[in-house]
Amino acid sequence: MNHPSRYVYTEPWYFGVSHGMAYVQMSRPRDRIWLAQSPSGGGRGNAASDFQWFIPDYQVGEAYGFAMRAAYLPYESREQTERETDIHRAMPNPR
Repeated sequence: MNHPSRYVYTEPWYFGVSHGMAYVQMSRPRDRIWLAQSPSGGGRGNAASDFQWFIPDYQVGEAYGFAMRAAYLPYESREQTERETDIHRAMPNPR
């Protein structure tokens, strides 16, 4: 690891901004999706984002799944993006 990010994982959602638009990915805390960001992983001047899915005590042959939502909206500020995605980040648990 030679380019550590200054960001720290705290909640299962993140967003990126390009050309005045925010792309947001959100998952449920119970699904144990951790988002990761590398400040230079996408090439010079381009951050790279990824996610890891943790399945504790998994069993071979069992089916597993998770829920994830995405939003694409005009970007004004972090606070506006957080406010406009509140309802989606508090998504109910689908069956």
